[in-house]
Amino acid sequence: MRNARVIAFALALAGAVVSPSHSQSVFNEFLLTHELHVKPTYRTWSSDRGDRIYQSVIPLVYILPVTNALALDLSTAIGRSHLSNPSETIAAMADTRVRASFVTLDNMLLVSAGVIIPTGHAELRPDERIVAASLASPVLDFPVSFYGQGPGITAGAAYAIDLGGAVLGLGLGTYLRGSFKPSTESDATYHPGNELTGLAGLETTFRLGSVGWRILGDVDYTVYGTDTFGGTAVFRSGDRWMFNFQTEILARSYQVLLFVQDRTKGKNERGLGTLLPEAVNTNGNQLDIWLDGTFPIGKNLRLRAYVESKLYANNDFGTNGATILGGGPGFEAEIARGLWAEAALKYFGGTLTFLNGETAVSGLHSDLAIRVAF
Repeated sequence: MRNARVIAFALALAGAVVSPSHSQSVFNEFLLTHELHVKPTYRTWSSDRGDRIYQSVIPLVYILPVTNALALDLSTAIGRSHLSNPSETIAAMADTRVRASFVTLDNMLLVSAGVIIPTGHAELRPDERIVAASLASPVLDFPVSFYGQGPGITAGAAYAIDLGGAVLGLGLGTYLRGSFKPSTESDATYHPGNELTGLAGLETTFRLGSVGWRILGDVDYTVYGTDTFGGTAVFRSGDRWMFNFQTEILARSYQVLLFVQDRTKGKNERGLGTLLPEAVNTNGNQLDIWLDGTFPIGKNLRLRAYVESKLYANNDFGTNGATILGGGPGFEAEIARGLWAEAALKYFGGTLTFLNGETAVSGLHSDLAIRVAF
């Protein structure tokens, strides 16, 4: 029976299409045990211009199995983000997500639905908006890239088809977004456009001698609705294509994972009431490559090594490009029955491109994850 692998792939697809595009923790595994995940994380980036930004955050996730086919999960985060030049800070809780996931049709279909509860800090002062703009940069990879964007509803489904030597997955999801007040200086509300994502993927496993291989590729396409401010149309994001390729190699107890993700978007539309496409595209192509090696040391301890790169092309204005390379060591350990810990420390260096040229940057990422099953 290949149902375990089929539903695992369906869950990965469902996580991609039903999770809103924020940086709180997302679970793509259907678990049959109560679990609490606590993930203290620290990120800091500095530039040769004297700028520095850091974020310390604690994402929290609780998973509650209801039946063998139904599970609930709740996720939120609390943290502090500080920009040194100028000296500004956001210290707040993020929005909270509650999601239900249901497996049916002999473990081939997974349906998920969730709500975004606006517990986050969406109404910003002018000084906080400066920090928020820095957090939103995808190249900096902050766990919480925004603290609040109002209420929302997510829904989606993923279906996995066993082809014998491979698994074909199809997914469809939507994110219906509510309005929120973005500024302390005005009572006007901002209503982000809804999102619709379709996804298709193919996964296969095989062995070459004593080495096991797992290869997975998928592509998704997202269409964005129109954003309004005070009831007036102001922006629509360009449609996005995202391509993922993953190779997992298992030799004895050693494991190597290579993941490649490429994202590209069309021209945005801007205006006041009447939206017009940008004269040139302000979205550059974004390529991420991750390499993750796992090496066992004893029965309950595994060392890990990470290498990551971000190769972001300039947009048509010649800005927003990035070349970042980094990595570092980590470990994962089973401390006791039902208690696991994982940690990583990574250093990054490279350049970002602005209107006035390239700027050298460096970053440090420190992550700790505690998982308790009971």
